[in-house]
Amino acid sequence: MSFYDDLNKFVHNYPYTNYHEVVLDFLQKLVAELKKIVDDADLEHIGERLDGIDAMLNTEAEKIQALESASVAASDAIQSLRAITTAHTLDLEQIHSEIDGVIDQITEAVETLQGEMADMTTDFENYKSATDTRLRNVETAAFDPSQIVMTNYPFNFAISLLDGNKKGIKIVQDSTASTTDSITWVDGGNYQPTNIPEKQRFTLSHKIIRFANSGNACHIVIPSIIPCVYRTAVNWQLYFYCNRWIGATSDNNGISYTDGIAFTDLLAVGGVQKSVSSTNPCFVDLELFPNQETGCYDLHIYNGRNGVYTTNDFKVASIMILPLNIVGTTQAETRQKYFNLFNTYLPQTVDGIENTIESSINEALAPVNQELSRAFKAQDIDSLSFTPATGVTVVSNHSHCMNKVYSDGVYAYFSSIYNIDLVVNVANLETNTTYTIGDFDISLYPISGSRTVDVAIESPNNGSFGSFSNAGQVAIKAYGTFGDSVRARITATITDRHIVT
Repeated sequence: MSFYDDLNKFVHNYPYTNYHEVVLDFLQKLVAELKKIVDDADLEHIGERLDGIDAMLNTEAEKIQALESASVAASDAIQSLRAITTAHTLDLEQIHSEIDGVIDQITEAVETLQGEMADMTTDFENYKSATDTRLRNVETAAFDPSQIVMTNYPFNFAISLLDGNKKGIKIVQDSTASTTDSITWVDGGNYQPTNIPEKQRFTLSHKIIRFANSGNACHIVIPSIIPCVYRTAVNWQLYFYCNRWIGATSDNNGISYTDGIAFTDLLAVGGVQKSVSSTNPCFVDLELFPNQETGCYDLHIYNGRNGVYTTNDFKVASIMILPLNIVGTTQAETRQKYFNLFNTYLPQTVDGIENTIESSINEALAPVNQELSRAFKAQDIDSLSFTPATGVTVVSNHSHCMNKVYSDGVYAYFSSIYNIDLVVNVANLETNTTYTIGDFDISLYPISGSRTVDVAIESPNNGSFGSFSNAGQVAIKAYGTFGDSVRARITATITDRHIVT
């Protein structure tokens, strides 16, 4: 087989990836062929070989041009070779001498190309190593499927109970016999363990819910946990989970839970009661109620109903409800799944939206609330009932009151405003005589001392005045002649504040 056939097979069949490989292979074959010429002593055979090389260079001109562009040294060698093949009417000694020079040029070109290819190989290996490292990092960062199990049911609920009283969650007192309640808001929610950086700590307290195993029966209401139900016959099995708040300097990662509870059982009258265990200390009495105003279902969690109490001093940081059992074989596995799902579902609930709205509203209403705390809120205004004394008939009573109990952190206070506007008919009113006309009911918020009231008599007189006792009794005194009956109007604005005893 001729050199041209060898090169043609190489060019068409070898799966090269760059010109360096093509040039290197071509030059190595060319050196081998030229060495055959040097070793050949027959000028006729040498002429045939040179004619073959010349024909190849002319036939494969486009490919040879590409090869020449890949290496300057190779290009120079090929040009020298062309000079020999186009005019090889030389003697044997001269041919051998000139071809030796071409071999030296080609050998130099081969060494250069081998160096360049070695550099390319090094670059490739570095790139491959860097790529492998990046792929391993991506694979390591991916979620472990066993730790991020997602439910395909159309219901998932998660809420943080830190400052839950600002998120629509409320505690309802169901009995009043005891001096303590079985569910209360307490200060907590500050997170400052020593094993995390100072910047990551939550140093301020938040209100969180505390369950006790005694006290007045109470329940908490979590509004609108299920926004819409289609055919309640689709009986979901719901699992209730909560994150227990252990303390300010401890990791708050204790997880409590219940096994599956049928959705229709929660909707039944009386709900579902469970015995207290280490895994469900705050989920012992659950019931769902339709909220007629919102069109959603509210969850009630009872403590003390029918004498069933939870574990003592159980503080709850968050609650999550799923139609999915995420309890693992270890507590650590359960915690991991809980927080993975909690952080996934929490932003999708109304909790995040309500926090944003709550924050904006509080900021906007701060000045207003400050004034309202001084002047009382509109919903605290109540009508003020009046019981007339014998001989007194009430014509009209437009009296009302505003009362509030508050604390400045040191003392608790009764604050009251009484607006008196009363019209009565008084029988046998005598001049210069104190006449008790009746009593206003201020028994819930009595005042600290007596006050004066304005008295207007619909009859010629020489003046009148009145008094309002600390128990709400009204007496008047007038000067004149009044006959069997006279109409009087009593008006006053009375403000008072005193320490609760």
